[in-house]
Amino acid sequence: LSSIGRALSCCGLKPSNEFAILSDLLCTQLQYLLAQKSAEVFRLVLSTLLKESSKGTLSVEVWSLVFSCIGCHLPIGDIIPQSARVSTLSLSSVEVFEILQWFGESLASLSHGEVDDEESGTLYTRWQSYLPVIPAVLQRLAKMHVDCVHTEINQGKRKEGDMIQSAFGTLVSAFEPWIRIQHASMTRPDQTKSIQVPWRDEEVLFAKEMFGTFVESVAYLHEHAAGDGGSGCDALSLIWHYYLDTLVIDDAPLTALELYHAELNELPWEKWSPALLTLD
Repeated sequence: LSSIGRALSCCGLKPSNEFAILSDLLCTQLQYLLAQKSAEVFRLVLSTLLKESSKGTLSVEVWSLVFSCIGCHLPIGDIIPQSARVSTLSLSSVEVFEILQWFGESLASLSHGEVDDEESGTLYTRWQSYLPVIPAVLQRLAKMHVDCVHTEINQGKRKEGDMIQSAFGTLVSAFEPWIRIQHASMTRPDQTKSIQVPWRDEEVLFAKEMFGTFVESVAYLHEHAAGDGGSGCDALSLIWHYYLDTLVIDDAPLTALELYHAELNELPWEKWSPALLTLD
């Protein structure tokens, strides 16, 4: 698997005609592995995918092949015929949770090459080649997780409020590195407090899409596990608190707040019945 990953990476981000046949053959080998419908194999493939993609040299078409096996059809051209796609992989609720959590953490921790954070830029800069597809992948995994939560709530395995809070926390963990504004850490006593925005001005459209994907995932959670607004254990109350307590900070740039507001307005607030404690 590692050899396949390295070879695909050598074919380049956009394989030339010279490497097209080799790339097709390697994708076929990868397809055979995914056809085993094994969660463990899928995790190993994902690990290889992100490791090679962190160098910025793996074709986005490989992402299309890998994530098609969980029903995620990415918005790109596809060199692999539809008939050759691998069958949909069936994952347990625990496996979905672990993969979503791991995928989010890995995206945040991997960077292009052996360079420090200042040189490598923002998270958006480091994953620039894959920004057209990353939101779709995160959204698919998020919806799979919510579907599992919905099933477990219907089966009465755990309290609905606890399940919704846990699911919301998982969504936040996956998306937060891309959307949260923070005060930059100060390494010297004479430094003034500064704001660290996770995107640059030229990346704002990608940031808008990423935050919009997070909001859509929360809306999906609200739709499939409404919860009790009176107790504050519903998706809308949770994102309301997250917005006020975490996203909005002192001296936050107006452009970032406008981005937040524009996407949050898309949520079905007219269906929200908050507790007085939530509004206090």
